[in-house]
Amino acid sequence: MLAPQTFHVSPPSASSAVCSVAMSEGGHVVLTGSFDRTVAVWKTGSVPSPVRRLRGHQAAVTAVACDSDGSELVSGGLDGRLLRWSSHSPDRHETLREHSRGVTALAMDRTSGDIAVGYDDGELHVQSRESHEWLQLGGSRQRVVGVSVSRAQDSLLAIRADGTIQMWELSSGALLSATAHHSPLTAAAVEWVGGLVVVGDTNYRLSVYELRRPRPAGELVGHSGWITAIGVQGGHAISAATDGTIRSWDLRTTATRSVVRPSAPVGALAVDREGRVAAGTDEGDVVLTTIREDAAAARTGWRRPVHHAAPVWAVKAVSGDVVATGSADFSVGIWAAQDARPLRVLEGHTAWVNAVAGFAAGTRVLSGSSDSTLRVWDIGSGALLGTLHGHDGWINAVAVSPDGEIAISGASDQVASVWTLEPRRRLITLVGHSAAVTGVALSKSKAVAATCSADGTVRLWRTADGAALRVIGCAHETLTPFTSVHFVSDSGALVASSLDGRIWTTDEDCVSLRLLAQVPGRVWGLAVLADGRHVAVPSIDGRLRVLSADSGAQIASCDLGTPLTACATVPGASHLVVADRHGGLHISPTPSTPELSPSAKAD
Repeated sequence: MLAPQTFHVSPPSASSAVCSVAMSEGGHVVLTGSFDRTVAVWKTGSVPSPVRRLRGHQAAVTAVACDSDGSELVSGGLDGRLLRWSSHSPDRHETLREHSRGVTALAMDRTSGDIAVGYDDGELHVQSRESHEWLQLGGSRQRVVGVSVSRAQDSLLAIRADGTIQMWELSSGALLSATAHHSPLTAAAVEWVGGLVVVGDTNYRLSVYELRRPRPAGELVGHSGWITAIGVQGGHAISAATDGTIRSWDLRTTATRSVVRPSAPVGALAVDREGRVAAGTDEGDVVLTTIREDAAAARTGWRRPVHHAAPVWAVKAVSGDVVATGSADFSVGIWAAQDARPLRVLEGHTAWVNAVAGFAAGTRVLSGSSDSTLRVWDIGSGALLGTLHGHDGWINAVAVSPDGEIAISGASDQVASVWTLEPRRRLITLVGHSAAVTGVALSKSKAVAATCSADGTVRLWRTADGAALRVIGCAHETLTPFTSVHFVSDSGALVASSLDGRIWTTDEDCVSLRLLAQVPGRVWGLAVLADGRHVAVPSIDGRLRVLSADSGAQIASCDLGTPLTACATVPGASHLVVADRHGGLHISPTPSTPELSPSAKAD
C-alpha cells in the first residue's frame, strides 16, 4: 500500500463525519455522504476541498453510489429518501424512493444501471434501469448492512446484521440461498467477477465466502475493533475498523499486506478496479491510497506519455503538429503531437479544464473550466491574455470560428454564449435548453452555431442575433444526454454523440437526426477526420473506433486498454491524439486515416 494522501473535506465537527463513500473507476470522482446531511462531490486531482455539495436530504447521508465515470450519483439517508443526481445538473435531484426507515446499504450495477437499496427495517428493494420498475424482496426484518447487484449474473446479494447472507434471483425475485454466519455482521463487500464476498463481524474478524458455497473459505485476523468498512478487488481486500487502522490483505494467503493509521477512525471506504482506495473518517477527512500498484499494459505502436496528474477531458489541434489539452488537474497542456513532447503548461484556472480550442493561426488557445470562466492564452509565452466571465456554471464546451473572430461556449447553466475575441466580450446568450449545454460548434461561415445538451436536443442558432433556427431531436427520442456536436466538413451536416454510445448524424439541411452507429461504453466526444468522411470515436470501454460518416460502418478500431475521454486529428502531423482518464495522451503510430495501426482489430 502506498503512503496515503489525506484531503480535508470540512472543518472537524460532530456533524462532518463521513459515513458513506463511493468512487468512480479511475478514482477521479469521489462522493462522500456525511452526518451534515450533504453529499460532497470532489475530484482527487484537485485542491483539498469538495467541488460541490449536494443538498436534499433531511438527515445523515448513510449510503452513496455512482456510475463508472461519476456522472450519475445516487444517495440514501436516514430520512428514508433515495435521491438521484446528475453531474450535468448538479443543483437538481430526482426522488427515486421514500421509505419510513433509513437507508443502510446501497449499490449500483455499473453495467446495467440497476440500483439495489437496503433499509434499517430489513426491507430490500431493487430497481431495473431498463424498465424503471421496483421489485421488493422480503425474507427478514434484520437490518441490511451490505448489498450488491449484478444484472449479468441475475443476482442480488444482501448481508444482514444478524449474520445472514442472502442470494436472490433478480428475474424471479426468488431467494436462492441463505447462509448463517456465526456472528453478527457489520460490513461487507462483493466481487462478482471473482465470486467472493468478504464480511466483517463483531468479533473483529473478516471472513471470505465463495458466493455459491455456504461455508467460509478463509478468515482474516488482525483488527482489534469492530469492522466498519470493507472493499475487495482482484485477490486483495481492504478493511477499516474502530481500532483506527486500515488494513490491506492478500486473499490467497489471508495475510496482512500493510497497515495505515489515519488521523481518525474510518467509517466508510470505496475501492475501484485498479485498487485505488478512498476512505472517509469520523473527522471529515478523506484518505486516498491504493492496495496495489497499477499494472499498465504495453501497447504496441501507440505511445502513451502521462503528462497530466488527473483525467484529460479535452484535446484539440491548435496548429501544425501542436495540440492543447484540458485536464482535471486545472491546467492547459501544450504538446507536440508528433512525439508528445511537452511544450508548455498553462496554469490559472481554479477547477477542471473541460474544453480547449485554438485560434489566431495557432498562437492562442481558449480554455473553458468548471470555475465558470473562459481564458485566452498566448501559446508562445504562456501569458494569460484575458478572462471571460458570464456563465453561472461549469463550462463544458468551447469552439472558435475558423477566422478566430468569435467563439461559442456551453455550460451547466443551460445556456450557450457567443463571444467576440477582439475585443473580448459576450455578444449574445443563446437560451432554450432545459439542461446543461454539453457541446457547441460553429459553421465554417460562422453564421450558424450548433449546440447539444443533456436535455436530449440539438439546436441551431443564428450567431448574428441569437435567433433560434431549429430544434433537432427531443429527450424522449434520445433517452440519454448528448455530449458533443460537430459540423462535418463543408457540407453543413452535423454529427453528434450521446452518453450511451450512440452516434447521430443529419442531412445537409439538418432537419432530423439519424442514428449512425452505437458503440459499447460511454462516449464523451468524437473527432471528424480531415477527409470529412470518417469520425473517430473514443469510448470509456478503452477502444478507439473509426466509423464512416455516411454509413456508420466501422472501418477500424484499436484497444488502448484504458478509459478514453477525447480525441483530435492533427492535420500538420497526420496523427490521431487520444486522451484518457488517467492523464495520458495516446499518439497514433500512423497517419489519421482509417488504418489506425497494423495491429488494429475490429470488435
